[in-house]
Amino acid sequence: MAGDLLAFGAPIFLNYLLSYIENPTETWEGYAAAGLLVGCSALSSLVILPFNYRIAKVGLALRATVISSVYSKSLSISQRARSSKNINAIIKEDQPLFS
Repeated sequence: MAGDLLAFGAPIFLNYLLSYIENPTETWEGYAAAGLLVGCSALSSLVILPFNYRIAKVGLALRATVISSVYSKSLSISQRARSSKNINAIIKEDQPLFS
């Protein structure tokens, strides 16, 4: 949530920086707007990075589980059953397992 708030702050400071460029008042206001713009963007990236890492890690674990399940199913059926059906029909029988 903090990352979203910081990401929302970046366009606000960009707007302030653009209005400063159109009508310059004091020098420090321009530097402050630019610094806050960069700071918001950098902090937003740093806050969102661990969340994205955890989501990618869970997705990889889920993918590995599904692949392992399909592989173990392919090892457990006989050669005769494998030759009579294609791989899609074999996996479709286990579809309630993944739902």
